[in-house]
Amino acid sequence: MRKPALVIFLLVLASSSHALAQDTPRFRFGLGLSGGTLLDQGEGGVGGLHLSLGARLHELFAVYYHGHVLAGAFVDGRTGQAVLLNYNAALAELNLGPFQVGAGPSLDVTTGCSMDATQLPPTGSCSDGVAPGLGTRVGLVLGAFALSGDAHFTFYETGAAVGLLLGLGVQL
Repeated sequence: MRKPALVIFLLVLASSSHALAQDTPRFRFGLGLSGGTLLDQGEGGVGGLHLSLGARLHELFAVYYHGHVLAGAFVDGRTGQAVLLNYNAALAELNLGPFQVGAGPSLDVTTGCSMDATQLPPTGSCSDGVAPGLGTRVGLVLGAFALSGDAHFTFYETGAAVGLLLGLGVQL
């Protein structure tokens, strides 16, 4: 077995045996800042807040609401768009010491306006909607501070949109 794999295995084993001794359910709360990009949207990005509310049912397992409210803008040549996103995921999460891995279904609210300046006069349009999604999250919690990475998939009739986010916040 390689040394990094052995170290990870020992960390998981140590955290698991400690966790089994502390299996009292408790409230889960997290709040922080998130930022990132939407794939295939051109240059730009999104930023905003994330909120987590739920329960840590066992030291190894948690279920919670994980929401993001994000705003951003993207430019691709002479076209651009502004977006408002609200991701609302119900995550089930595995906790291994300070590491967290979660996934679950989502209901996403999106609003966007685009402008095309490749023709005269420039044209623009706006749209909004609600679509199903899938939220995924990995986290590292050190004390009350949490560093997270999210990959969020929103499924539209025309295809899927993928958001990649990094977060920094507190988790209690």
